[in-house]
Amino acid sequence: MIELSEERLKFENSKINKLNHKVRLLFHPLLWIVITLRNILSGYKVIHLNKMNIKTKRPIIFCITHIGKADIEISAQILKKHFYLLSGDFENVHGNLDGFFLELHGIIYLDKFNKNDTKSAKEKAVKTLNKNGNIMWFVEGTWNLSENLPVLPLPFGVIEVAQKTGALILPVALEQYDKKVYVNFGELFDVSNYEKTEDEYSFKISLIQKLRDQMATLKFQIWEKQEPFQRENIPSNYHQKYVDYQVSQWKFTYEEIESKVFNPPNIIKYQKAFEHLNEINPTKQNAFLFNKRLKG
Repeated sequence: MIELSEERLKFENSKINKLNHKVRLLFHPLLWIVITLRNILSGYKVIHLNKMNIKTKRPIIFCITHIGKADIEISAQILKKHFYLLSGDFENVHGNLDGFFLELHGIIYLDKFNKNDTKSAKEKAVKTLNKNGNIMWFVEGTWNLSENLPVLPLPFGVIEVAQKTGALILPVALEQYDKKVYVNFGELFDVSNYEKTEDEYSFKISLIQKLRDQMATLKFQIWEKQEPFQRENIPSNYHQKYVDYQVSQWKFTYEEIESKVFNPPNIIKYQKAFEHLNEINPTKQNAFLFNKRLKG
């Protein structure tokens, strides 16, 4: 059984959540105009590295890198096509004007920390794609504020949904520099082009890694377009200032953002690997563990 808040249950049973797909398509042109005008008035300048190349009648999962508050609005502007947003932020999206328009357009909420709700969201995504709807999926699951990862680790839920529906995956990279937002479209990723192995788990892992590699390549291509600079000219607090700025744009705390980063089951973070050192009493015998010698 899925345990949801009263407000979330109210939305799930609401008329707006049960609108017909054809009705939602009628709202799309209006929403696109409103979002595009607001992006322009907010000072955002979208710079395309290439054009989106889609020639298919199959449904599409738009897999987009996630960097900050404006990602949804910018993505809606650049895609132009109708989509259902997969969102793990019900508390901050629902109940305001932006949330209302997104819900009118089509939205699938999920609680990332609720396995049953996550499973239900994937089932809804399957139904949506099977009726030829498209999905906007920020597959990293949270804002990427990492110092050195172009794309955060990805769970393979998007691979499972694509396998069940025959949907194509379009990788899209966004990168933001103040009010300049760069967008780089990849090639359509078709999971049916890869022959399944006997070990289904390993097969899904290999596919999600291929997708992540493609998205990371798109990010690198954006970085390559930026003006070169000298390392000595980078302030020591550059990354922290970037993180502080991004977090200040929305209602999240840095801790909330980081708590949603996916941890692959086969990879142990260094904090976890060395947390046992906090429980060790330093002595001569174990001093080598702390990379120093103790006196006395």
